[in-house]
Amino acid sequence: MPKRPAMAADEADDPFRLAIDAARLPLWEYDVASDTVRGNVYWHRNLGYDLSEEEASRRFETWLSDVHPDDIHSFEHVLTETFADQAGFYEAEFRVRTKSGNYKWLLERGRVVARDTEGRPTKLLGIAVDIDARKRMDELFQESERHRRAVIDASPVPFALNDDHGNITFLNNAFVATFGYSIDDIPTLLEWWEAAYPEPAYRAWVEQTWISRRDAAVRAHGTFEPMEVIVRCKDGSERVVIAYAAPLGDSAAGAHLVVLLDVTRQRQLETAALAAVSREQQRIGLDLHDGLGQQLTGLSLMLSALAHSAREQGATAIGEELTKLSGLSRDCVASVRAIAHGLAPTELGGTGIQQLLRSLADSTTAAFGLRVRLRLHGYGDLALEHRIGETMFRIAQEALTNVARHAEATTVSVESRASASTVTLTVKDNGRGLPARAQPAGLGWGSMRFRASAVGGRVEIESPPAGGTIIRFSCPIKVIDGRIIASRAEITSSAARSTR
Repeated sequence: MPKRPAMAADEADDPFRLAIDAARLPLWEYDVASDTVRGNVYWHRNLGYDLSEEEASRRFETWLSDVHPDDIHSFEHVLTETFADQAGFYEAEFRVRTKSGNYKWLLERGRVVARDTEGRPTKLLGIAVDIDARKRMDELFQESERHRRAVIDASPVPFALNDDHGNITFLNNAFVATFGYSIDDIPTLLEWWEAAYPEPAYRAWVEQTWISRRDAAVRAHGTFEPMEVIVRCKDGSERVVIAYAAPLGDSAAGAHLVVLLDVTRQRQLETAALAAVSREQQRIGLDLHDGLGQQLTGLSLMLSALAHSAREQGATAIGEELTKLSGLSRDCVASVRAIAHGLAPTELGGTGIQQLLRSLADSTTAAFGLRVRLRLHGYGDLALEHRIGETMFRIAQEALTNVARHAEATTVSVESRASASTVTLTVKDNGRGLPARAQPAGLGWGSMRFRASAVGGRVEIESPPAGGTIIRFSCPIKVIDGRIIASRAEITSSAARSTR
């Protein structure tokens, strides 16, 4: 190994060198011609040599032969003529062999301090920073990341990753298989919004709702509230999915892991179940109207005729009793027809929902003495898809029945709004409200939630401190041709037809 004299006295008195030694920085000096490096005591200790300062000043190490073969490229460019034409500063990360024979990661920062007559570097001076622990942690993190991605990629559930700049960085195989989009099709969230939600109004609702729930989850350090959406696939078909998200950082706009659970088939089954219930209600309603209703009508007419005959024959008392029975029969006819209408209302779809809600308000007032205020906004000539109309009617019907029976209220307001992306229904009473921290239960509440879910909507209940109870139903919609409001139920039925 080539030898060099010990550090000269004037070098030892150099204030910069003294400052470096005082800071315990590993200083090194590399001689290109001899391929040797001389370092201070901290340099040698970095490599596992427990030397005194005097021993360190006399010790030289070969250089390139101790650098890991895979890392030679990290700094050998400093020995080229191209580098000599630059300022001479360089920085490189590489592994170097220690006394134990193992390799350690170092961060070298230095510069060329001498060149030959042709401008080639002959001597470099710099500082070495031990970054081995950091690099090992990076390797562990990368290995963990590879394992995580392998698990996600093997999952049958669609997963996506996006970074804090809105770039989509990863789509698993299930995502591509379900929706047809590759990462080249949707490299950013902007492309995803436009491809998956092509209708501008619906896309605006989805994006606004997503951002609102994402920000709320970050502020509360809680979980993202899932949202149900209709996704347009690359082949033009549409699927119903529940979107979940988990932030991968503290920033509201940071990276997220997104899970899109395909529930199209589940919603098809729910829609079919509701359709079966609706048909059965229609059948019972028609049977009541055409069967029992007609029979009671006939009985009322017979009693009325008997009463008239009794009075003509002088049996006035009997005639009066028969007249009362005839009146009771007519009341029964009215009740049966009201029940039949409730079970099988006509014109649930189209613009008839507005008249049905008005009739429901009037019948509630007549039956229970409850004052009902009805407000409808934004409908105009919009024709409501049948299943949304039925859902709204049933939820309003159940809510008003609960208010009349349990709330001890005197007034109740029913308000419904239609927009380009959402239809809502709010039922609010001035009754005693729910007990503190009580959770709504019972068949009626479960029925409302099931009906709302089946059309892609949601129903919520709350009891404000001032009293009363508020039930809210909301459903994302799409307006087609400016007049037809299409629900998720329409999509699932179309998807069911396409799979047969």
